[in-house]
Formats: sequence, C-alpha cells, structure tokens
Amino acid sequence: MDKKIELSYLVVTKNKLSYLKITLEKLIAEKKLDEEILVADGASTDGTKDYLLGLKNSGAIDFLVSEVDFGVAHAMNKLILVAKGTLFMLIADDDAYDYQVLAECKRFMLEHKNIDLVCANGGVLYSASNKNHPGYTIRPLDYAPEFKEWQRSHRPFAFAELGLILRRSSLPVIGLRDLNIRRADAEFSLRLTAGKARIAWYNGYSYVNVLNQQSASKVYAKEMVKDIERLKQFYLGEEPDSFFVKRLKIIGNILRSKFILKKSKSLIAIDQPWSALIIIAENWLARMNSVRKAEFIY
Repeated sequence: MDKKIELSYLVVTKNKLSYLKITLEKLIAEKKLDEEILVADGASTDGTKDYLLGLKNSGAIDFLVSEVDFGVAHAMNKLILVAKGTLFMLIADDDAYDYQVLAECKRFMLEHKNIDLVCANGGVLYSASNKNHPGYTIRPLDYAPEFKEWQRSHRPFAFAELGLILRRSSLPVIGLRDLNIRRADAEFSLRLTAGKARIAWYNGYSYVNVLNQQSASKVYAKEMVKDIERLKQFYLGEEPDSFFVKRLKIIGNILRSKFILKKSKSLIAIDQPWSALIIIAENWLARMNSVRKAEFIY
C-alpha cells in the first residue's frame, strides 16, 4: 500500500544548476516521510537534467519532467496536476527557507481542513540601485497588515507566493496559474484575494527571496511592470501611472534604497558567493523568528 503524502514540494527550474544544487540539497535533507519532491525542468542546457536524473534514480526526488515549457506558470501547473500531496507548495530554485516555519504551516493546514491556503511573511535580499553603494541588506516583507485589511474590506492585494501552502482539494476554488502573465505570483495572489478562497496568514517569516541576475523579476522586468499595471486596473480599478508619476516612483525607489542601505545594521558585501548569501538569509530568518511569537491569523 502506498504511503499517504501530506505535502508535495514543487520545484521549477531552468539553467540554474549552481543555485538548484544548494536548494535541493537542503530540501532533500528536510524532507519528511509523508512528503514528496517534484521537479519540472524547462529543458535546461547546463547539465541540470543529468543532475536531476541522478537524484530521481537514487530516490532523492520523487518525480521529474524535463521538457520545453512556456515558463514558470506552465511548469507549476504540470506539477500541481501530478502531485499526490494533500497540500502543495512552490520551492524556488534560488531562495532560502525556514523549514521549521513551513512545518508549522503544514501542521496548521492539516488541522484546519476548512482553510484553502496559508501564507507567511518573508524577506527579500535588497540590492542597491546605485552601484556605488557598499552592499545589500535583507528587507522584511510583512503582509499581515494588508491581510487584516483584506479580512475587513475584502480588498484584493498582491503578495509573494514563496511562503504559500495550498490544499489540493481546493483547486476548484484557487485554480491554476495563468500562463499569459509573467508576474504569475501577483496575478495568483490578487485572484485569490478577490475570490472565494478561505485564507489564513502566518506572521512568522518562512522565506527570503535572494535576487540574482537570472531571477525572473530581473530578466522580465519590463514585461512585469506592464503586467502589474494590467492587474491593478482589472482587480483594483487603478489606471496606469502617467509618465511623470512613473519617474517620481523610480526616483523614490532609488532614494529609498539609499536610506535602507545607509540605516541597515547588517550590510552584506556585494562579492559574497551564492552559498554564503543563502546562509546569511537563513540566519536572518532564524533571527526574525526568534524575536516575537508568531501566530496564525484567520
């Protein structure tokens, strides 16, 4: 008799082998007996497929597909449709996670079967807009206030999906990813908060988005800006900003990055290797989760 799978980890990757190795090494080490790891590779040409085949043949990962796809949303949908878990979540191939927090969110979802999904706070490795700045810092992404406002007014809001655990039986309510939007996470979160999904929030920190030159937000930056404008217009009724307002926002972001980096107590050197950045991000998560008692809001 097959064992019951409670949580499916979904990993999407393409040509990021050096990052993927770090991510999967940590994920495999944390994997529990009632969990599975599924990987979709978008026909990588950097040795990723051979590496993943080795993991699949050894039993370290449970499912692998390597073929040309239409991007992250398409790859995610393929994995969602074959996942066996009661719950599933995306594990990015180049970010850091606090697996103790993810375990808490898993426990919560298994105990609260009326909830369709739970999400948690996180952070982003914040890089300077000006190359003359001395380094990077990690900026918290705390969506709890927006979630509480959503509970009151049901106003849709966008959030990062890196800390998101969903219930497979809730797919008719939450739906699949939209292949036509580069900012699939923004579209998905706005659609979820505009719809009928029953959502809970954990105000601990489960992830750090460690930005790099291959991050989708950098590779497809211009397309994503247009996507956000379209999404805000559709879900929030907000018209696109004028050219003047856009320029003001750019200047504001530059000034904000200068202020954040100047005030940061823990600047990260810009020449740190990727593995070191992951460790720094994990330490940040541990520190953030130790300073206050986190709770679920629902």
